[in-house]
Amino acid sequence: PSYRFDVSAFYYDYKDMQMATYNGVAAIATNAATSSIYGAETQLYTLVGDSLTANIGLAYVRGEYDDYPTAPFWVGGTSELLPGESLKFFGQTFEAVERDAEGNQMQRSPKVTGNIGLQYSAALGGGTLRVGGDYFYTSKFFFDPGNQFEQDAYGLLNLSAGWTDPTDRWTMSLFGKNVLD
Repeated sequence: PSYRFDVSAFYYDYKDMQMATYNGVAAIATNAATSSIYGAETQLYTLVGDSLTANIGLAYVRGEYDDYPTAPFWVGGTSELLPGESLKFFGQTFEAVERDAEGNQMQRSPKVTGNIGLQYSAALGGGTLRVGGDYFYTSKFFFDPGNQFEQDAYGLLNLSAGWTDPTDRWTMSLFGKNVLD
């Protein structure tokens, strides 16, 4: 066929999930008592013409801690910390304390991601020229169970061009990653 369309849905119910946060390079492992993740994703791949292909994808994920009473939170610092119990961040010292993260978005779990890509190929000089680009988007997500350290939503645009010789043995390519910075 000239197209392929995929759809999936999922649900995960975790018990005693181990979570890691970091103090510098030291990992802090804790137990998120229960958490759940559900969502759906879809992908469409199609041949637009003899030489052009396109793909587009979209995913929605809801990941949340259902019960996490001992989640590490970082609070404004104190000068009476023992070595290894503090975090230096922009010149301030923060202390790790336990708080309840019930209802918080799971770390590194964006709610929405999407992608779109195009690739064109044509005969050139006896070989094959391929030119393409793809764009990836992710909504904001958090690096910690307390939802204190956030990564804003962002998009990445990647471009490529390559030529393969007539024997299919050699390829020369140029890649541009994150060309919009």
